[in-house]
Amino acid sequence: MSERMLAPTAPAPGLPDQAKIFLFAVGIAATAISMPALLHGGRPHGWIAFAVLAVAAAVAQLFAFHTIRNQVFHTTPLFFIAGVMLLPPQLLILLPLISHVPDWLRKRYAWYIQTFNILNFTLAIMAAWGADRLVSSTLGDRSGSWAAGAAAAVIVYVVLNNGSFAVILHLARGHSPRDILNPQTLSADAALACLGIAFAHFWQVDAWLLPFAIAPLALLHAALHLPQLREEARMDSKTGLANARHFMETLKEELTRARRFSRPLSVIVADLDLLRNVNNTYGHLAGDAVLAGIAEIVRSHVRRYDVAARFGGEEFAIVLPETTEMEAWETAERIRQAVAETPIWAENAGQYVNVTLSMGVASFPAHGTDPDDLLHHADVAAYHAKLQGRNRAFRASRRARLSAVAGEPLIAAVVREMEETPPRRRREVARFGRPARAGVLVTAVGAAGIAAGGVAALLAHRPEPRALLVVAALVAVGQFFALEIDNGTISAGAVAALAGVAMFGAGSALLLAAIGVVMDVAARR
Repeated sequence: MSERMLAPTAPAPGLPDQAKIFLFAVGIAATAISMPALLHGGRPHGWIAFAVLAVAAAVAQLFAFHTIRNQVFHTTPLFFIAGVMLLPPQLLILLPLISHVPDWLRKRYAWYIQTFNILNFTLAIMAAWGADRLVSSTLGDRSGSWAAGAAAAVIVYVVLNNGSFAVILHLARGHSPRDILNPQTLSADAALACLGIAFAHFWQVDAWLLPFAIAPLALLHAALHLPQLREEARMDSKTGLANARHFMETLKEELTRARRFSRPLSVIVADLDLLRNVNNTYGHLAGDAVLAGIAEIVRSHVRRYDVAARFGGEEFAIVLPETTEMEAWETAERIRQAVAETPIWAENAGQYVNVTLSMGVASFPAHGTDPDDLLHHADVAAYHAKLQGRNRAFRASRRARLSAVAGEPLIAAVVREMEETPPRRRREVARFGRPARAGVLVTAVGAAGIAAGGVAALLAHRPEPRALLVVAALVAVGQFFALEIDNGTISAGAVAALAGVAMFGAGSALLLAAIGVVMDVAARR
């Protein structure tokens, strides 16, 4: 289950009534879709395949990948979909239950988490089994009927599995379905399901080929690291807000859009009052708890497309697209008042801590047309709020002025931090500066490689010249869209090339290698 840790201020763990109703509905649906298959499935067979898949799924469940936001990715779809294609329903229905037993014994999740996981996986794989049989029986003995049934099974599994998880997480924890149903998650599940199809076909044709179906898991595991790299590149670890670098990138993009379409945009700078007193009185861990508590309050008062960030120390900033100066000031006032009225629990001190914010607001184009000007005006306004007694929100004046005792402007610290970053580190951050594209690229590379192996496997029983053309095309596409890394590339074309050599013999190796080299040259690598 893709679960997330709850913040200290969140409600007590448990399932709301709506989530319980949905869990019950999933259980009824899983039972309804399984009963006809169980009653008309005939005598069980395929016990060896069942044993192999059950053990493999249980082991895969134990080695889940956890992201920085505690989302969990499993490689079990590979073995579930293989079971859909190989097992009778009487054995297939047992796979989700058996695969979760070792995981439950080790982690002891709450009953409703494992119950929903098992019921949801059962619903998804039994629906996929029904879709495969329906499509295959409709097409009969026509060419491609097995592949069409497999495609139907993959689509049904991915849609049902991820859709149900998105609904339960929204009902139980308030997570946005948009965050769950993202391209990286869906493509990873689809790629694993496609690997399951290749696994099933290799099992039927020649079990010694199974390592080739499982080998791309290494690439998919590398792809699953991207969410963590993405969050580390853009997130402040203490608060979960954006870091200064990601904030500046977003502000530049939003300013460009605001200038192009003549739209309003505002910036809020907030400075935590007397954090040093909190640290000296309660300890630095209490100070960290205060920062995290303020971040939670800020998140609850901004919109989905606003970007809130911590710049370091006790300074925060928010960029608000499509927001006028007065609207931004009203948002700042709500945040200021909420922080002042909400005691924050400091666990190490064993008591609540009360803090306040001094805030400044600046808007485009009145206070500047570039990030430096906007942040400078908002920073000066926040400084004047401190001078006037703290716990205030001021709007920037048309001409920003700093007194002789004013500290270094916020923007200066940010720019200096970026300039002092070692060159190699700058390249690494820049590389993951647009992580969504990187995530889609890696998962697309994985999916292309798996598709190459799957198509090659489906054509392996009749190696005609047109099959060689298909494999050559897959090599070319995989090589052209290879993912560049520091010491080379990760290419899905290699998977297709190996499949081609297995199908057509060593004589095809030179042709496929030549195609790979040509595509490398064309991509200027």
